[in-house]
Amino acid sequence: VPLQVECVDVDTDGLCGICIDESTARRRAIFVPGALPGAIVRVVIEEEGVGGVGGVGGVQKAGNKRRKSSKGLTYGRIVDVVKEHDGKTDAVCPHFGSCGGCSLQEVAYAQQREIKARRVRNAFERIAGLAAGHPALAGLRVTGSPEPYGYRNRVEFSVVGSDEAGGGRVVVGKHRRGSKEVVAVGGCALQRSAADACYASVVDSIEGLGGGVVVEYVSVRESVYSGDILVNVATRERADVDLIGLAEHVRSRHPALRGVVNSVLEQGSPVELRRVREEHLVWGAGDLVERLGDVTYRVSANAFFQVNTALTELLYRHVVDACRLRSSDVVLDLYCGSGTIALFLARHSAVPPARILGIEVVEGSIADARHNAEKNGVTCATFVRGDVGDVRKIAEAHGVAGPDVIVVDPARAGLSTRALDGVVSLGPRRLVYVSCDVSTQARDVKRVLESGMYRVEEVAAFDMYPQTTHVETVCTMTRIEE
Repeated sequence: VPLQVECVDVDTDGLCGICIDESTARRRAIFVPGALPGAIVRVVIEEEGVGGVGGVGGVQKAGNKRRKSSKGLTYGRIVDVVKEHDGKTDAVCPHFGSCGGCSLQEVAYAQQREIKARRVRNAFERIAGLAAGHPALAGLRVTGSPEPYGYRNRVEFSVVGSDEAGGGRVVVGKHRRGSKEVVAVGGCALQRSAADACYASVVDSIEGLGGGVVVEYVSVRESVYSGDILVNVATRERADVDLIGLAEHVRSRHPALRGVVNSVLEQGSPVELRRVREEHLVWGAGDLVERLGDVTYRVSANAFFQVNTALTELLYRHVVDACRLRSSDVVLDLYCGSGTIALFLARHSAVPPARILGIEVVEGSIADARHNAEKNGVTCATFVRGDVGDVRKIAEAHGVAGPDVIVVDPARAGLSTRALDGVVSLGPRRLVYVSCDVSTQARDVKRVLESGMYRVEEVAAFDMYPQTTHVETVCTMTRIEE
C-alpha cells in the first residue's frame, strides 16, 4: 500500500530524498530516489529498515551503490507526486537525470542554498553535538556562487571501453546517478565554456586511440585568470608518445590550449582511489597560472585547486578573518596543496604572521607551493612534504613546537585519528577547519570538543558546488583558556 510522505532533505550524495513517514508509532526516514525537499509523494517500500528518524539530516550515504553499507535504512519508490518540491524549475543540462554529476538542477538556486544551510545545521547539531540554536549556527546563511553554472575551472570525465574488454566501444562521460556505469555526455553545464568546447575535441581523440592505450579518465582545466586550458589524460601505463596525436588535434582547434599531460596511475585499487605514480608532459606546459586577490598561483595538472575560482576568493578572505592573526603568530597550514591558503594569508592579512609552515603529502603540490611563494615574494612561508598524521613530529622538526593558529583543509574523508590527535596536542589558540564534506567535518569537530580544550566560535558555509548537494564549510574553534 503506498504511503504519503513529505521530503525534508536529500542525502549526502544527492542520490535520494529523505522523506518522513508519520504513519507508524515511531517516525521513520524513507530514502526515495528523485524526491526533493518540500515535495509530498506517494511511495511504495522497496527495502525495509529498522531505523527511526535519528539519522535525518543528510548524513547517511544512501543510494543503490551504497546500500550494502547502509543496513537499517528504508528505501522507497515514487508512484505519484501529490505536491512538487520547493523552487521547482527546469534543468539546464540535457544529461540531467542520467548523469550523476548534478542532483539539484530542478531546484531554484535560492532553495538550493536553503537545503545546504539546513544540512550544515543538522550535521553540527546531530553529529558534532552542538545545541539547537547554538550561536555559531544562529542565522547561518550559505554564501552563493557568483555563477550558478559554468563555474568549474576543472572537470574530470571517466573513460571506459578503451581496453580490449570494452569490445571497441569507448565511452567518455560521467557516472550514472547511483551507479558505476559511465554514460556518455557531450559536455558539462558546470564547466567553463572554453574548456567545455575543448572537451569535445578531446573525446574525438580518445575514441580514435589504439587499443594499446587504456585511458582511465581525462580532466580539462581552464584558468579564469589567463583563459589557458590544460588537458590531463590518466592512463594505466605510460602513453605520452601515443597521445601526441591527441595533443595536435586539440591544439589545432583550440588556441587556448596550454598543454597536455599524461598521468600514469597506480594499480590495484578502484580508479577513484589511485594515486598518480608518474606524470609525463605530452606537449606544451604542464601547468596553468591562476589568480586569487593579488596572489598568482602555478597549478600543475594533478595539484589541488578549488574548482570555483570566483567564490574561492571570498572563502579565503573569510579564513583570513577567522585566523585573527598577530604579528608574532606562527601558523600551520595542513593539507596545504599548492600553498593557496598560506600565501593568501601572508598577502591579505591586515597583520601578516611571523611564519607559516605548510605540510602536504603530494610532492608536485609542494613544488608548486615553493614556486608560488617565490613568485609572489612571500618569505614567511615554508612548505614541506609529509603525512599530516605526523604533524607534531614534522612541526617540531621544523622548529614549530607550539603553533598559534592551525588551518586544516583535508580531503572529503576528513582527518585521521592520528592527524586530529596531533593537531589537538599542539594546542593552537585558534583552529580553522575548512571542509568540502560537512558530515566528516562535524565528526572531527565533535572529537575536538571532546578534548575539553576548545569551543566552536563560528560556522560559515559557501556554495562552491551549485546544482549539487555538496557545500564548503568553515568551522572556527578557539582554545578555552583557564
